[in-house]
Amino acid sequence: MSAARQDRGITLIEVMVAVLVLSIGTVAAYRVLNTARASVATAPERLFAHEVALNRIAEYRALGLDAGRRLPDQVRFAGRDWDIEVIEAETSVGYVELRVLARGPDGTGSLLTGYLRRADPEAEP
Repeated sequence: MSAARQDRGITLIEVMVAVLVLSIGTVAAYRVLNTARASVATAPERLFAHEVALNRIAEYRALGLDAGRRLPDQVRFAGRDWDIEVIEAETSVGYVELRVLARGPDGTGSLLTGYLRRADPEAEP
């Protein structure tokens, strides 16, 4: 009869192992949810930064390189001031690569690359 009693139920060690495994799973799930929450919270700022950078590339295309270089380094968009940095690099096929970094007041930003054909391939930037 004592052998039958040993086969029933679970031990305290088994309960502790199960609680430990569930705790690890819960902590992992919480960290994933927290990361997703933080990513969603910054999504509007990243979208605005993306739009600011796209606008600057469009301004360069519409105005040309010389006029584009005279544009201000800060613009107002969506009720915020955005800092814009443009880095130009000459390509081997006569284009100018524009790397546009737009950063908001909280540091959130977007980096986009655009290409413009140089009107005079021999002209210096």
